[in-house]
Amino acid sequence: MKQLYKEIQNPIVKKMVAYGLSDGLSQAIPFLVLPIIANYLSPADFGMVTNYNVLVQILTALITLSTPTLLSVNYHRYEIKERPILISNLVYLNIISFGVCLILFFLFSQLIVKYFFIPFDWSLAAFFLVLFLSINNLQLTKLRMEEKARLFGIQQIIKSGLSAGLSLLFVITFKWKGQGRIGALVLSGVLIGIFSIIILLKEKSLFTPISLEKIKSYFNFSYPLLPKYLATWVDGAFQKIFITTQISLSANGLLSFASTLASIFYLFITSFFAAYTPQLFKTLAENENSEDDIYKYKLVKTSYLFLFAFAFVLFLGYWFAKFLILNFFNAKYSSSVDYLPFLLVSQFFQVINLLLASYIMFFKKTKIIGIVTIGLTLVSVLINYFLINNFSTLGAAYATLIMGIITVIPNYYFSNKIFPMPWFNKEIFKIK
Repeated sequence: MKQLYKEIQNPIVKKMVAYGLSDGLSQAIPFLVLPIIANYLSPADFGMVTNYNVLVQILTALITLSTPTLLSVNYHRYEIKERPILISNLVYLNIISFGVCLILFFLFSQLIVKYFFIPFDWSLAAFFLVLFLSINNLQLTKLRMEEKARLFGIQQIIKSGLSAGLSLLFVITFKWKGQGRIGALVLSGVLIGIFSIIILLKEKSLFTPISLEKIKSYFNFSYPLLPKYLATWVDGAFQKIFITTQISLSANGLLSFASTLASIFYLFITSFFAAYTPQLFKTLAENENSEDDIYKYKLVKTSYLFLFAFAFVLFLGYWFAKFLILNFFNAKYSSSVDYLPFLLVSQFFQVINLLLASYIMFFKKTKIIGIVTIGLTLVSVLINYFLINNFSTLGAAYATLIMGIITVIPNYYFSNKIFPMPWFNKEIFKIK
């Protein structure tokens, strides 16, 4: 009991609880309105909204260019007076990439409309949504690195509440169906982005003189990570577009519905890394030249404790989500229960991959991640194609889990090669 009490008093655990409560509240809001909105959306509407979210994910990779990750990695390496320069030039990089992507959109807009089943106007709006969200993400990352969990949580809850409120207004009152949900996402994202700009301006963290040299160095860190984030598109967009075109938009909607419920448990992941990443990067920065490895054992121990706890949460989570689907949602969504076990277990392996990748990113070996991910992307396409053709929509759930397991292998190899950690040392749990 004393040991358990000691672990609970761990600063990371306390911060994780703080982030968990705020993330829980922010995610509970859309979850509570989901059954209401689902009654006004057909599976086809749900599929269109899902395709829009996939488009936003792709644009996030292309426009944001991993700038929040770069801010996390560099934050404790910069002096306090230099941090506004860091943030400003990251924003400039986002604006430049936004302009390039917008030009490409006007050249290939017909393809996006055709394959995503999204009207031109909403497709264009996605670019501005992502630009504002990129600034919001930088501001939120700054709060995390400063360990201001309360302010971080308040802002997340406001963002979630705004999106949910606008969704109810547009979908139910105005009866805009799927486009109403999309409109709520866009308007709430732009408004919260404007709020972040105001905050950063008040803190004098924006619009310092532009430094092309810094932008170039930031781009050199970020562009190798594009394949990593575009792999999310492969696992998401390829699955959803392939299911939509080869099976039906409704089948895509059912899988997406299950994914939405499974994502409830993702808040444990975001809460942990919100608390753990600042501490991890700060610890690594302070011990870059240290010969004492005791800090490595403590980091590994924290990682394992979370993995054990998360596995237990996922086990209970399956029965909880199944109960909700069968008792509180429209019967047309009941078949989505079949996808849950594979989607939930894949989250466990996603945590392992995020833990391993954190060390690769801190030491800025992002080219390795890019090269590995290109190979994994090709494997993912083949696995998805084969399994969806042979097992219909359930094959997509199989593929998600299989890719999660496969990805652990190269991540462990390169992480351990760049910065060896005592992952399999028996002495880990003897460390106090």
